Amino acid sequence: MAAQLLRDRSRYLDEALLFRDTDLIKVVTGIRRCGKSHLLFLIRRRIEAEGVTGRAFVSANLESKICPIETEDELNAYFRDRLSTEGRTYIFIDEPQRIKGWQNAVNTMRVDFDCDIYLTGSNAYLLSSELSTYLSGRYVEVKMLPLAFSEYLDFCGVSFASGSSVATVPGGRPHLVR
Repeated sequence: MAAQLLRDRSRYLDEALLFRDTDLIKVVTGIRRCGKSHLLFLIRRRIEAEGVTGRAFVSANLESKICPIETEDELNAYFRDRLSTEGRTYIFIDEPQRIKGWQNAVNTMRVDFDCDIYLTGSNAYLLSSELSTYLSGRYVEVKMLPLAFSEYLDFCGVSFASGSSVATVPGGRPHLVR
């Protein structure tokens, strides 16, 4: 299914990668469960697949209870300690707003590290118009939406001619209605 998501959600992937290796922080926003974390995975996988020697890839899911990061200083140190010594480091942070002062750490990383930064966020704090203030206007937002019904049908392998009807049956599988 990941290959299908890569193909079928490529609009968001392409949009995020459009600003790759720039000074801009890429911020993927959207409602909960719309696929933001999976998009970060796809971005990382796409860049890793290039196989460029010397790159480092570091991720932190700040929603996870096992994540060791609790402060802005710990956030900065976590990534600083994992920087590539031979090339660019790609930083992926899921739900940074859980850390007080996260924006200071992210701005410091942007200035001090040879890195490319990608973030997700779903709560009102990160989605608010104050985002530009928090990141000093140095970001681009990728607004992600949940799957459209047509995308869901495509994932299920259902295609139909224009003018046809589609319904779901118990269990959720779509089928053509004639």
